Amino acid sequence: MGDGAKKESTGKEVNVQKSQLRINMVVPGHIQRFLYLGTESGVYHSKANHPKGYPSVDHLGFNYLKAWDLGLFSDEMVENSLKKQNNNNALLSFQEKSLSKNNEDKTTPRDGWPSPGVVHLAKEVLKSYKGACRPAAIFVLAACSRAEGPARSEAFSAAAELQSPEDILLFIKYATDLTPNHKGWGAGIRRAIKGWYVDQCGSMELAEKVTRIRQRHSWSHKDVLKLVHLKPKDPVQAMVFGYVMFDLQKLHEHFKKVPDTEPLQMEANFVMKYLEAADQLRKLRIPKGSNEDCNQVLEAVDLIKTHKFTVEHCDDTMLLAPKIWEAALEHMTFWQLLVYLPILRFNRVTKAGCELTKIIVNNLKSTLDALTHSSDSKIHPPVSPALVLISMQTYRRKHSEVVPTKLWFKTHALMGEIVASKSEAVATVAKDNQNKSHGEPKHPRPPKDMSKPNSKILELMGKILVASIKQMKPTQKRFIFGVGNIRDKVSLINPYVVSFEAAALIYMCLEAAEADGSVKGYAVPVDGKACRKFRNAGSSLSNCVREIMQEMSTDPINVDGWLDWLSNEKCSADVIVLVADEVLADNRSAERLKTSFINYKKTLMLPEAKLVIVSLVSKNLPECSYFHDDTLMVHGFDSNLPFIIQHFAQGRF
Repeated sequence: MGDGAKKESTGKEVNVQKSQLRINMVVPGHIQRFLYLGTESGVYHSKANHPKGYPSVDHLGFNYLKAWDLGLFSDEMVENSLKKQNNNNALLSFQEKSLSKNNEDKTTPRDGWPSPGVVHLAKEVLKSYKGACRPAAIFVLAACSRAEGPARSEAFSAAAELQSPEDILLFIKYATDLTPNHKGWGAGIRRAIKGWYVDQCGSMELAEKVTRIRQRHSWSHKDVLKLVHLKPKDPVQAMVFGYVMFDLQKLHEHFKKVPDTEPLQMEANFVMKYLEAADQLRKLRIPKGSNEDCNQVLEAVDLIKTHKFTVEHCDDTMLLAPKIWEAALEHMTFWQLLVYLPILRFNRVTKAGCELTKIIVNNLKSTLDALTHSSDSKIHPPVSPALVLISMQTYRRKHSEVVPTKLWFKTHALMGEIVASKSEAVATVAKDNQNKSHGEPKHPRPPKDMSKPNSKILELMGKILVASIKQMKPTQKRFIFGVGNIRDKVSLINPYVVSFEAAALIYMCLEAAEADGSVKGYAVPVDGKACRKFRNAGSSLSNCVREIMQEMSTDPINVDGWLDWLSNEKCSADVIVLVADEVLADNRSAERLKTSFINYKKTLMLPEAKLVIVSLVSKNLPECSYFHDDTLMVHGFDSNLPFIIQHFAQGRF
């Protein structure tokens, strides 16, 4: 029975690989990189985690020119759109870009383009949480839905299957921005919106979604329903639509129209109570001058426990009350807890020995048990070891002199307290009561009673880190991992993770995922020659750090010299990963690096070999335009990096 199960599993893996190969054959490489990295080039810039879902997407620059640059829009579509806008300057600039684009390598086929394979790959990235930039995959879906090709219907169907309210509202934003000639909504996008609001889920699930996320990206559910005029599939769903459009008044009117049959009446009662409670919770505020245990907080706690609301259902003034978090943690996912945990200490919500800290400890124990004694299928999306490390070290290293987040200032301002601006607060915290001696009124400042990191939480986070590393999936590739120029500096984007910790985590993830002997580690000197080989990554982060930090160089690493040494020593690998604080990057370094890597592949007869260079501290890397799809440059360290390296090794982009 075991052999049969193994054969069946192997067959499934082969089918997945064949499916991925077929998709890669019809999707150009620059679109694959865009879906996974959010950029067409081979350079990935690390990103900070956003505690409330999506950050602002305006700075990403995803518009109709980006869709044209990806090859999803034709020249005629963009020119007609610019002519309609009477924007002659933009039209001339676009025509110049169009002429230069014809000479580039990333041209895409014209007939039958964009193909359904683009939509299938975007769906895979979204469903499996494989991409580092989720808005990029949604933008591709929106562009395919507006392009003139066979992928239009597939894109609309994929939009109807999006799970979260953030995703569908962002799709609507992009689809509207990409509308050619500013036309109205057609039958396709109406069908997609109908599929999401009417057909995808039941009335109770829809009620939860529209109350948890009411608006995003300048679009609300009310705006969408006004434009589409959806017809509900039953009277209970009509109640939800009535509440979204007109609040409680229409909800009660539609409730009276529900037929007097037991299943519908029962569902209608549940939905009405849920929507009434959600509306009541949204309007609750902590009154001016009240403490964090007032009647409004107790009422909110009761609503959260009864109807399983999340913190996103609450007003911001409630988020500094520990009792709100105590109730919400019962239904909070682990990755949400990871993101919120440092913020709770940062905003002085957790106190030493408080009930909230005990609940957090119990949640961490449950997560550790799920990772250690059962399959990881219950935790979705998969736990990123990098996110655990970032959360743990941020929780550990934030100190009492740090000013709280904007939430602290905004909430106390709403509660009627006079709060200094963030810059004033920083200056006030740094000063030593100088205003008192001169008899001047002192600005109110954030409290300095930030609790010390809880030792039990840190112990459990360390165990969860090791357990999440063991959950990494193998790539069936051979790796050479090099570390050089690692010092006691903080990484880009995540200032509470030291660079040698980030390097050790990447090494541990690779070694834990692959078979014994498939990962070889080296300490790379400045010139890249005579490298010291590591014994192994060890079973803990501290052991791995001690191993890689022995005799570490302090100057920028000469990467091409290291590749030449690997060629001479016949060190064969499918993927070479170098992690350093800084690599040598001058006018000719990119050309030398390209020559050395080509020589390495020829010498060892590895035409499909790949190279990953991670610069944890410095922003200087060799010019990426010299390289093809076999090289990935990374700036900084974030929660996506271990998965990105694995996806790149597997040839997904």
